[in-house]
Amino acid sequence: MNPDYLGQLFKKETKISFSRYLNDYRIKRAQSLLKGTEQSIADISEGVGYTTTAYFYRNFKAICGISPKEYRKKYV
Repeated sequence: MNPDYLGQLFKKETKISFSRYLNDYRIKRAQSLLKGTEQSIADISEGVGYTTTAYFYRNFKAICGISPKEYRKKYV
């Protein structure tokens, strides 16, 4: 199956792009880890699939409105 077609099909069925779905999933998993573990933010970032911590921070803040560090302080 062609990746472009699969992406179109995913969007047609879910109403969101696959990349948006994947980012949302990764951030939700990171939120859980930030609340439930004492792992470093860099380790969490890598563990949920981000290649760089900076990209993780940017996406986390865009989705949650606060940085991962602020999130951990607020919810722990």
